[in-house]
Amino acid sequence: MNQPKILILNQPFDNLTGGGITLSNLFDGWDADKLAIICAAQLISRSTNFEKCNNYYQLGNMEQKWRFPFSVFKKNNKSGPISGQSNYDDFLKVDGKKIRMKSKIINNYFTPFIKYSGLHQVLFGLEITRPLMDWVHSFKPALIYSQAQTLQEIKFCIGIHSKLNIPMIFHMMDDWISLGGQSSISRKLWKKKTEEHFKSLLLRCNQLLTISDYMSDEYFKRYGLKSISFHNPVDTDFWKKEQRNCYSVGSSPKILYAGRVGLGIDSSLLTMAKAVRDINKIQGSNLKFVLQTESIPNWFNQFDCVIHRDLVSYDSLPKIFSEADLLFLPYDFSLESIAFIQFSMPTKASEYMICGTPILILAPEETAIVKYANNFNWAKVVVNDDLEVFKVALKEILFNTELRKILSENAINLSEKYHSKFIVQKNFYDILRENIDKNKITGLNG
Repeated sequence: MNQPKILILNQPFDNLTGGGITLSNLFDGWDADKLAIICAAQLISRSTNFEKCNNYYQLGNMEQKWRFPFSVFKKNNKSGPISGQSNYDDFLKVDGKKIRMKSKIINNYFTPFIKYSGLHQVLFGLEITRPLMDWVHSFKPALIYSQAQTLQEIKFCIGIHSKLNIPMIFHMMDDWISLGGQSSISRKLWKKKTEEHFKSLLLRCNQLLTISDYMSDEYFKRYGLKSISFHNPVDTDFWKKEQRNCYSVGSSPKILYAGRVGLGIDSSLLTMAKAVRDINKIQGSNLKFVLQTESIPNWFNQFDCVIHRDLVSYDSLPKIFSEADLLFLPYDFSLESIAFIQFSMPTKASEYMICGTPILILAPEETAIVKYANNFNWAKVVVNDDLEVFKVALKEILFNTELRKILSENAINLSEKYHSKFIVQKNFYDILRENIDKNKITGLNG
């Protein structure tokens, strides 16, 4: 089957980030030579998958511009094409002790400060350079697929589209627009301007994609634009190899959370740690709460019942998920957290559902994940952040075998029906081709 060339903006293929995993599964099977990706140097790492796409352009010194005197502190990232892992390794050879120290200062102090203060929006910008556009024109894309997580990335999408004048699809992962920044200062200064540029981007797009049906409904109310939801699809054959089919728990049940820590999650992770500690103390049980995360929460050492594991390869996840006795999906209850995650659907949700291990959700009632779980009864849901209420729910989902069986079977059936890669991917490919074909017809008739 002839596949058109797709230019992807602001998101590399990987198996670590939500956007990278979703992108990898949506485009799985697409000819690698028919894909090209433009993204910031900070997003490309040793976790980037160069097999799914071997044609990257790294936005570095030529495109990432800082105003003086902050330009003195910028990282010396190279700009230009990357054709694979070995080529990427060449990009890193400029590293040394002095540069590593500079990077540490930038990551730990400089970048957090300017983002928190809102200065980032006026001190930093992405320029569309001649070498970049020469690279794009040599690829000759038929369509742009884009994601964005910052105002600068939004402006970059608009700029690329204005120069190419080809169909563009935008895919929204989290409603970070509603958050408006990391601080009240940043929100006051930049929220309105960010929303204006975001709507301008959406009006340019031939198709808007969202991460959940609930986000689609909200964006229609907010922007008057129809959209189609595409969540992370799952390869059912891949996950079924290790699918859990036993619903009882052993003498030392393990509760697993796998994913990121940070905004919108940390407080509820702490609630689980406290609940496990209290249940063990009162009942003499031996529950373990396992965190499979890149970083360790600052409260980790307060709990003997909490275990940390490093991130593992994606191929290992089906076995690890099925060996757990309970999978935890948490969201925090602060207004800031709700603004960020209300309409999001965690990338891991569909993966949790297909693996067969029972799921416990702790999240505000208005979030998309809670509405989805309640509507289809595929997880035990707690919408109250009261510790005592949560402990009751935790004991029920751990030790009520019949409930565990019902929820797990519902989750598996739902994932096969709505989240199967075979079904989702076909619909996604159809949308890509439809927008390209519409553009051809318009071009012929115009």
